[in-house]
Amino acid sequence: MEELAEGVKLIKERCADIEGDDGGLA
Repeated sequence: MEELAEGVKLIKERCADIEGDDGGLA
């Protein structure tokens, strides 16, 4: 489960970079 948590964290950070926002999954 730790791997999944780290993956989600990376994805959220990447989304934040792309959107330049909070990185919501909207």
